[in-house]
Amino acid sequence: WTVRYLGDEEQGRNSIAAGLTELAATEPNIEVRCQLACTAKRLPAKHAMPIIASLLRRSEDTGDRYMPLLLWWAIESKCADDSDAVTKMFQDIKLWSQPIVRDHILERVMRRFAATGSRRDLLVCAKMLRVAPDEDGAGRLMRGFELAYKGRPLTGLPEELLAAIAKAGGASLPLRARQLEPAAVAEAMKIITNEGADAIKRQELIEIFGQVPHPPCISVLLGVVLHGKNATLQKSALVALQGYSDDGIAKKVLAHLPQLSADVRKTAFALLCSRTSWAHQTVKAAGDGSFDAKSVPDHIVNRLVLHGDEHFATTVVKVFGRRSGLTTEEMKTRIAKVASIVESGNGNP
Repeated sequence: WTVRYLGDEEQGRNSIAAGLTELAATEPNIEVRCQLACTAKRLPAKHAMPIIASLLRRSEDTGDRYMPLLLWWAIESKCADDSDAVTKMFQDIKLWSQPIVRDHILERVMRRFAATGSRRDLLVCAKMLRVAPDEDGAGRLMRGFELAYKGRPLTGLPEELLAAIAKAGGASLPLRARQLEPAAVAEAMKIITNEGADAIKRQELIEIFGQVPHPPCISVLLGVVLHGKNATLQKSALVALQGYSDDGIAKKVLAHLPQLSADVRKTAFALLCSRTSWAHQTVKAAGDGSFDAKSVPDHIVNRLVLHGDEHFATTVVKVFGRRSGLTTEEMKTRIAKVASIVESGNGNP
């Protein structure tokens, strides 16, 4: 209760903080240690970080259900306004070998700073890499960095960070591919087209070229769709192709629809109704009898009618029949309502 009171009252005198730091190193009761972590979150960084550092050295808490995350919670609370205090704590090389730090903290610290994308925080990432004492520590930091950039383009990184990444052993292939480094792109495309390569790795690289569109990869992604033997990878490639606008994509997918499995075909239809020009190609192909119009799900037909005027909507109904679900006007009204909510800038993100 005394520890909780000190945190609630934000009393951070040097003598009190020193006492709590010593208690963190010697306290045998896990509940008290948990409260110390919670108290540290509410204290100023200059008093909190020594307490946190002491608790991080308590290796017996590594497997505890709460303690590692309470410590991360305390550290994260200082990242925005006291990043120097956070990085200063990690200048203690011995801290990096502590199980809690290694297993629960390093990746999260790096991911937290990388996630903002701001130059200031990316320079903190560079600083963390420079002080990493060994390959294992640097590797854990890089895993956190890559998690932060998953699904995001990797452009405009500070030179200081690029130098630190290189010094730490360099970026992984997925990270280099996300930067569209020519050699990495070539290697990634080679792996994607290799049916004997690890499927999980192939899928990761396919997803990258959907998140960071690179037109030379279109033919590779189409190759997976048209000639691949793995349905999961075929669907991933179809999703990735939504990031491109080449009309040739729809033409080739439409021509190959009958050869696709029913499961993969559903994802193909989602691709084909994602762009106006592709939607028009799809309706024309169905009208010409290139594939069975009845095989197109209702929700896809309802999306197709949004890609044109009333004449096009009439054509869609003529080709596919009237399907259950919202009418065109009801869908447009609903979309407008949702768009206004998103654009208002208010409410819970």
